[in-house]
Amino acid sequence: MYQKLMVPSRGLMLMRMRMRPFILCGITPQSFFVPRHYSSFNTKSDSDSNSNINSKSNSNIDSKSNSKSKSKSNSNSNSNSNSKSNSKSKSIFKSNSTSNTKSDSKSNFKSNISSIGDPIEVSNFIEHATNPTNKSQIYISRTDDPYINLSIEHYLLQKTPADSTVLFLYTNRNSIVIGRNQNPWNEVNLNLLKYSPIGEIDLVRRRSGGGTVFHDSGNVNYCVICPTSHFDRDKHAEMVVRALHKLGAERAIVNPRHDIVLKPTHKTHKDFRVIKISGSAYKLTRERSLHHGTCLLTSPNIEQIFKLLRSPAFRFVTARGVDSVNSTVGNVNVKNKVFEKAVIAEFCEMYGHQEPIIVHANVKSIPEIAKGVEELTSPDWIFSQTPQFTLSTDQSHKFKKDRIVLPKDLPPQFKAVFTARNGVITEADIQYEVDNEMVQIGEILVGKKLHEIEWNRFPQEIAEEPMKWLSKLFAHKKSDWRTDRRRNFDDSQLNG
Repeated sequence: MYQKLMVPSRGLMLMRMRMRPFILCGITPQSFFVPRHYSSFNTKSDSDSNSNINSKSNSNIDSKSNSKSKSKSNSNSNSNSNSKSNSKSKSIFKSNSTSNTKSDSKSNFKSNISSIGDPIEVSNFIEHATNPTNKSQIYISRTDDPYINLSIEHYLLQKTPADSTVLFLYTNRNSIVIGRNQNPWNEVNLNLLKYSPIGEIDLVRRRSGGGTVFHDSGNVNYCVICPTSHFDRDKHAEMVVRALHKLGAERAIVNPRHDIVLKPTHKTHKDFRVIKISGSAYKLTRERSLHHGTCLLTSPNIEQIFKLLRSPAFRFVTARGVDSVNSTVGNVNVKNKVFEKAVIAEFCEMYGHQEPIIVHANVKSIPEIAKGVEELTSPDWIFSQTPQFTLSTDQSHKFKKDRIVLPKDLPPQFKAVFTARNGVITEADIQYEVDNEMVQIGEILVGKKLHEIEWNRFPQEIAEEPMKWLSKLFAHKKSDWRTDRRRNFDDSQLNG
């Protein structure tokens, strides 16, 4: 299950994917241990097997693109600085950076996009998106709010003409996005979200299925919406591959799982494995299809991501779904604005020249988008949509080779089993031994919303260790647990 990476840390990660019939999903994490000088990124993917094939996406889009000559000089200077600062990284991506300059000189790559215009007014955005004569549309978001961007994506899926093809590019701030039918307690270390070394991180549940993904400034999200009759899982992944080829990533290909990977060559290091740089997922409706994917370009948070996406409850939770598969992933080391320009150029080659339309957070004033943001930010949406799952300290059937060792400070004969549906505990059996007698505390949890439980506020006569352990698994504010508990007890004595 765990794979030691035999490659340097820069730009490499371990990805965890979860698959169901018809779908392969993009970059997500569930973590694992790797030495500090290795980097890892983990992705899990998961999706609906019916016509709703859903996805997760990372995105990151920079500012206006430079001219071709400026891009080339930036590429050369970046390559030189990278080689000085991290020789190991250079050895892995050498063929990329070297071929980047060659590719620029040979391919006569010219973008149809000369410049990127000013933000569009909200009324004009609505008119343009819904105009039946606009058969090809390109949008770039300049807000990094994941709740707004995912709501814009959903709006475009619903409102653009049935026979149109739409490209939407956006970037999000640090955020973890889980699939519609996923379990946040099983996917994410919730205790770390507000106190991680990289700052506060948003937790988002998409309306679509698919797996969990981490978004940051080094991931560009692309989304293509087209008529269902024209849908093909590889069509727009190949579009992105062509863009990458023109940027020097000549080893990029679409694999049989519809992911974009960097294949090894005879010049690459013997320990170099196929590296996944982009995952895809899909949603199909009767008239419209949506393909969205990520592309890892320059993610700065690789060494932290696996900690955030390694749930401490993972080994104790049995949930509906499919086991995850590990894949090695890495950065392409291409600037976001350069990638953005190249993808737009390829889209225009396929569907005709269109000027990109810039959207900002002001589109939140559109009622459908405002409603979407309100839904996505609701704690009940994020947590209460969780399918049924069971926590049990007896997981011998789940991990037959690895015996789970519970913390030594738990009381003797400690046992914990509970079932939750839609985030509410429906039955619980939690007991431990005190003075040769078993104490049962499960009944006080039944009927409670798991995300609302404050584990340090239970009666003082309940042993502290079980509550503290459950707090670690299912999230509580990261503070001095004992101090909080003592203060709560003192307050109750004063109030009494």
